[in-house]
Amino acid sequence: MRQLILFRHAKAEAFADDLTDELRRLTERGQRDALAIAEHLARHDYTPDRVVCSVARRTRETWNAAATALPPAETTYSEELYLAEPSAIVAEISRVEEAACVMIIGHNPGIHELASDIAELGGSLDPEAARRLYEHMPTAGAAVFESVDDTRFERTAFRLVAFFSPKSI
Repeated sequence: MRQLILFRHAKAEAFADDLTDELRRLTERGQRDALAIAEHLARHDYTPDRVVCSVARRTRETWNAAATALPPAETTYSEELYLAEPSAIVAEISRVEEAACVMIIGHNPGIHELASDIAELGGSLDPEAARRLYEHMPTAGAAVFESVDDTRFERTAFRLVAFFSPKSI
């Protein structure tokens, strides 16, 4: 794996008594933001060939919107990514084999905690992107990491190369 993209789902509808958290849909803004981030990723040649996505409706809809702007990618849906802690996200990343670029689509706080942890341990090529990432990972935020030694996934073997959010693009 040469690149890793940690992508937080886009803006979802508010929690309601008649709807479980897992079934919350993207808002219209969420649909637009997911597409805009994917278009931005594609313009910068950050394109996944493998996507692992939480089973929640809002993450699946994030991928559906983003996929229209990206090349086809092998996609799997993981129950383990639903509201996952960083260690569970790492376990999912470690299961992916033979991919040049892996995108994980998940939820905060786990996705933000892991992205911040990798950036802190592996460093960053863009200090401003790192500063913004440490502060907050908004909906539709995407952190892009590159491998420094092309080994299997280890947090210290990746460095932050970019961090995009709907407001930053």
